Amino acid sequence: MEEIGRVVEIRGVMAKVVVTPKGECSRCAATFCSVLTGGDRIIEARNPLGARIGDTVKVAVPSSAALTSAFFTFVMPILFVLIGIGIGSAIGKGIPQIIGGVMGFIIGLIILRMTDKKLRGSEKFSPRIVEIHTKFTEEDNV
Repeated sequence: MEEIGRVVEIRGVMAKVVVTPKGECSRCAATFCSVLTGGDRIIEARNPLGARIGDTVKVAVPSSAALTSAFFTFVMPILFVLIGIGIGSAIGKGIPQIIGGVMGFIIGLIILRMTDKKLRGSEKFSPRIVEIHTKFTEEDNV
């Protein structure tokens, strides 16, 4: 999945790129994106090409990142709720099942948070800038 956007911030080897999502990106719930008002998104991407603030760039998101993100965002919490309900059912019906489901959901969110931090640091799952379309120059700012 690839998107075109503009670099708005640089922090070390990472760049924040504002994109207007199209196609698959508009339906994605990946954790490496932040949604802005108006539907634009900020993608934190690795910046191996040395793009600068104001540059228009192409950002590539590995398909494995999108699939993994969707799994952890949607499937894992539901799975933990069901496991919690199952454990609660072993104790009794009604309240134990509800408590088990809630506890499973909370545990699922904690694991999701820890996994998200680990995956964000992985180059395999990180979006990256693969092309600089237009370089921003000081003359453009006048």
